[in-house]
Amino acid sequence: MPRVSGRPAPACVSPAAIALTGLGRSLPAPLDAACAWTRTHAPEITEARAACEQAAL
Repeated sequence: MPRVSGRPAPACVSPAAIALTGLGRSLPAPLDAACAWTRTHAPEITEARAACEQAAL
């Protein structure tokens, strides 16, 4: 399902006229939640990554 709809624009306007679809407009909420989770757990993620890299040596 497309997230962006568009059509060519006349030459006197910008190269393309695009607009987000309803699906595209719904995307910021789950992305914001994922970003918030990452900010909250960044120290744990960094620790786990370092432990994994150390174990690989």
